[in-house]
Amino acid sequence: FGSDLDESTKRQLERGRRAVELLKQPQYSPMLVEHQVIVMYALTRGLVDDIEIAMLPEFQKGLIEYAEMNAKTFMNDVRTTKMWTDEGEFELKNAINDFKGMFAKSA
Repeated sequence: FGSDLDESTKRQLERGRRAVELLKQPQYSPMLVEHQVIVMYALTRGLVDDIEIAMLPEFQKGLIEYAEMNAKTFMNDVRTTKMWTDEGEFELKNAINDFKGMFAKSA
């Protein structure tokens, strides 16, 4: 099955595996909506495609902590209006890319 897939299908399946890993939540400890938005944003924009699946839980935890401190406009937008502004999105993209750089160096 896996040997005759085109590259687009392979990428889609890999992103699905990442989605499953990122959507896991501890029982009785649901993730805040704004944290889910950060993670899903990174996933759907392909910003975690180069993170090893085994490293995703650690990456996710660190990214949320980093975004709380470095994407305050985005966090406030999502918490208060359930939407985000272009300014907030720009801030989040920068925070994700900055954190990825630091994460890659530490991994």
